[in-house]
Amino acid sequence: MVELSAVSPFAGAELPVSCGGMHLAETEMPVLFSVAPYPGQRTAVEGVLGQLPIGRRNGDLIWSGLDQWFLSADPEGLDGIAAVTDQSDAWAMLDLTGEGWRDVLARLSPLDADRFEAQQVARTEVAHMAGIVIGLEEGVRLGILRSFARTLHHHLVDAMQSVTAQSVLSE
Repeated sequence: MVELSAVSPFAGAELPVSCGGMHLAETEMPVLFSVAPYPGQRTAVEGVLGQLPIGRRNGDLIWSGLDQWFLSADPEGLDGIAAVTDQSDAWAMLDLTGEGWRDVLARLSPLDADRFEAQQVARTEVAHMAGIVIGLEEGVRLGILRSFARTLHHHLVDAMQSVTAQSVLSE
């Protein structure tokens, strides 16, 4: 019988990476469930999950699009009112923190990086790939489909090096 072992989507990539005042590190993936209400069940789902404003995160609950949330906890109470899918192995996430993270994000995403704040969530383009950006206290968490993990890493490291080089040249 074949024995399988879990492998990081960033296996072989240099992580963590520090460049200038920035730091890039893999985020250990929690259990992650996609939750989408069945037709006419949005209010019932919000009753179980709690209401979450569009574009926000609240603890284990992350808004990820119209009538869709990611839940990093047990999806209890959603039987019959929502489609719940385990997405744990489908996503890869990196945390980008430190001085200069906004400049890196501005190079890779159409978001207004200067206005992006902690607990804010955006389903957006990241380095020409569909992704999700979650605001942290001192940076952002970037989520991408697992198959694009190494590409995201490559673009982030390039942008970090560019931001650092430009800040050194302007001194």
